Amino acid sequence: MSERVVQRRLYDLFAVQSATERAQSYTEIAIKRAERMQTDPEKTKRRKAGECRWCFYSGAKLAGQAFTPWACARCDAQFSHPNTAVPALCRDCADKAKLCVTCMGDREGRRRKVLP
Repeated sequence: MSERVVQRRLYDLFAVQSATERAQSYTEIAIKRAERMQTDPEKTKRRKAGECRWCFYSGAKLAGQAFTPWACARCDAQFSHPNTAVPALCRDCADKAKLCVTCMGDREGRRRKVLP
């Protein structure tokens, strides 16, 4: 029976300094993104993209490189997307309902009381 080897990170001053600098850099990036979400400096471009503030400014889009079939959550129309980060809504439905194509949230962050 073979013994299981557990990976361990290197623990030295350079590793701690690097981790600290990386954390500080990520913090600055998060603060800048939050400021952009709050001020919405590219509102026209964001609206043209059909996205809410989070989806437009967060930078949190990861996707695999594969054409992916998907269906609109509202009208059930079938589409093909160039990667695995498929939208939630087709552009027509998102525009009619004023919802984000990516996450289906209200584009301006308003709380809805009825389904559009």
